[in-house]
Amino acid sequence: GGKPLLSDVSFSKALITPNADRDNDVLLISFRLSRSAEVSIYFDDTTGNRYYFRNHVHHGPSVERPYQVYFSGVVDGYTLPGEQFEGFTVEKRVLQDGSYTWTVEATDAAGVTERVTGTLTIADADTALP
Repeated sequence: GGKPLLSDVSFSKALITPNADRDNDVLLISFRLSRSAEVSIYFDDTTGNRYYFRNHVHHGPSVERPYQVYFSGVVDGYTLPGEQFEGFTVEKRVLQDGSYTWTVEATDAAGVTERVTGTLTIADADTALP
């Protein structure tokens, strides 16, 4: 009967258009932790590829307010099939247009893991690399 590790998880929008036109470019992710945990926020596309926004980031318990972070479609770097780059590494990149399953996952020191999932659609994204 203890409190759940992860609660009150929400995404402020189900669709974003990350293209810097100031219209639906960003959403707000909120969550509460009842105790310290490593938190990951990631997106799985329809073919099973996973893209991390946050990967095992340590957080203490939520005290007065939930944790909140803005998401603008940018995740850890990845390359598309057929892409090859010499002389640099793609460290961050905007997600491609499509439907994704988002997951907020928390794991405490005892190894207890809790996840909350939902769906997010990316549309009209500006995915060109600089």
